[in-house]
Amino acid sequence: MCDDSVNNNGQKPGEPNCYEIMDSIDDWYETIKLGIETPHTLQDSIRSLSMIFSCVLADPKTERWNKLLLNALHETHILHDIELEMQVWKQIGQINIHNGNGYYAQVAFHKALERAKERGTLPQATLEVYAGLLHAQMMHPDDTLEEEMITWVTDLLEETEDPCLQGELTQALTFAYTQRGSYDKAIAYGKRAIEHWKSVGKVIEMARTAFTIAAAYRAAKDYDSAQRYLECAKDLFGKTTFRRQYALVAHEQASLYYEQGQHKQAIQWFYEALKESLALDLKHIIAPIRHGLALAQMALGDYKGAKKNLRLALNWWIKDRNYYQQAWICQAMGHLYYCQGKYACAHDWWRRGLRLCDDLSNIEASREIVDEIEENLAALEEKANGLSNNE
Repeated sequence: MCDDSVNNNGQKPGEPNCYEIMDSIDDWYETIKLGIETPHTLQDSIRSLSMIFSCVLADPKTERWNKLLLNALHETHILHDIELEMQVWKQIGQINIHNGNGYYAQVAFHKALERAKERGTLPQATLEVYAGLLHAQMMHPDDTLEEEMITWVTDLLEETEDPCLQGELTQALTFAYTQRGSYDKAIAYGKRAIEHWKSVGKVIEMARTAFTIAAAYRAAKDYDSAQRYLECAKDLFGKTTFRRQYALVAHEQASLYYEQGQHKQAIQWFYEALKESLALDLKHIIAPIRHGLALAQMALGDYKGAKKNLRLALNWWIKDRNYYQQAWICQAMGHLYYCQGKYACAHDWWRRGLRLCDDLSNIEASREIVDEIEENLAALEEKANGLSNNE
């Protein structure tokens, strides 16, 4: 998997060279922007953008491309080109996934799906949109993706022979099953995805998938395998232009240390990840890093630092409308106050977390949060009864 079967640029002959394109990415942006603003060159410009899209995701200024695509939507609507509009919505979704904006990614992919249905598009194009939805689901869980859809995608996966689409779908299923806690399935699909991506020379996707497999192994408490796949992801990321790689790898390394009870090492790596994320203004990565850092700080009794980081993370998840992550922050806040003996505050935060979970009643993953909070509330009630009896 982590061998020398791909070149240093992570591409096959004939594919865009992102190292060369990144040297002139501003020129590419201005040219495509002008083309999109000119009606008779709109279609060709969007096709050009599609050809270099993997390189666009390596641009630190991805938000400008997002705004450009939003402007393109107006033009495609005027032209009544539903297929082109579907393509633009899909790319908007992909950029928002890349930027960690799970809520807006789901909105974009749902719009793309609507256009695909209007157009009566071939199943392959619809599957690409579903792959994006499944990916966004890992970042921003809601109740819009049912098990039936995952089953449908899994069945259709066996019918396609396009290795890139196979890679997208198996990678998306890796994300989805990781989120749902089905780690064996996630790992199995992840390994399939790596093979598909390897066959088409998509090293950045191999790296992302290896990274997700590492997270799945960590969640399954197979720490040796998690470390091995994390090293693999690190090696693969090193062959790409992906600038966020160090923040991601440092964060996952910190999480590995934390879950093995090595809290001092975890804090060191969390700070490394935070430093890199702040330098690149990666707000969506900063929030989970602060959450993890806070848990490690609590484990060492630094409640002041933990509280600060939890509040900063909560502010981002509120902005992102991510109730799932907000609920986890509430659980952590409750634990923080409980450890300090401030039981009324702990009770309030845990109740707040349960209220957030009410909006996630159809989310399988929320069951873990609910169980944990209810167990804590029961322990709190038992402690309160004990204190009352002592009086």
